[in-house]
Amino acid sequence: MIKKSLCVALSGLILSAAAVAAPLELETQGSFAIGGSVVQKPGTFSEDHFLSPEGQKAYGDHAYVFYQIPVNPNKYPIVFQHGGDQTKRTWESTPDGRDGFQNILLKKHYSVYLIDQPRMGEAGLSTVEDNGNNTWSGNPLYQDQTFFRLSRVGDKKGVFKNSQFPNTPEAVEAFQRSWNPYSGPLDNNVNAKSLAKLFDKIGPSILMTHSMGGTIGWRTPFYTKNVKAIVALEPGGTPFLFPEG
Repeated sequence: MIKKSLCVALSGLILSAAAVAAPLELETQGSFAIGGSVVQKPGTFSEDHFLSPEGQKAYGDHAYVFYQIPVNPNKYPIVFQHGGDQTKRTWESTPDGRDGFQNILLKKHYSVYLIDQPRMGEAGLSTVEDNGNNTWSGNPLYQDQTFFRLSRVGDKKGVFKNSQFPNTPEAVEAFQRSWNPYSGPLDNNVNAKSLAKLFDKIGPSILMTHSMGGTIGWRTPFYTKNVKAIVALEPGGTPFLFPEG
């Protein structure tokens, strides 16, 4: 009887573990660039001056998109717009390695589209040189205390008490290693137009934004009719006032 009970209990644990560790089932995944522009330098390219810009084109200011579509997806995909000096890794996993929104929502059968906005991360090609107005562009010494506090993680005493942020040295370091400098001036309209082209490509979808990405998110419906809803986490400023009601 004890052996039988033990076997039943072990079977239950194995089934529970299997349910928790069930693999993600994907129909497909991939990546592509969307939006952007092309700038050409006048003149004629010559192999005698191999590195000269004359006659060459710069392809840039596009967004980079990584997508995953699960088996039997829900009706509306979710598009993720990261915050300032961040990339799509914001949504991939937490600083201590737990599932991020990407996997959480994939497991709920939502298709997910993670972007690196123009001039950031894997979309780092810019057609415009930095104009010097973006203080954080290419500056390696801005994130330690500046962004730690701007992100409301903590203050000079460390991580805020009663915070859900994992308060370990390893998690704090992982968070600090997530910053990504701009390769050109910050242009929210360029970003919103590229994001809108993604919505035009994939159809009606839900937009999830974070922090500075909120500023981009509010602009995006100006350029496409396919934003069905916006989920804004600690969003940045808007280019307009919401109408009353």
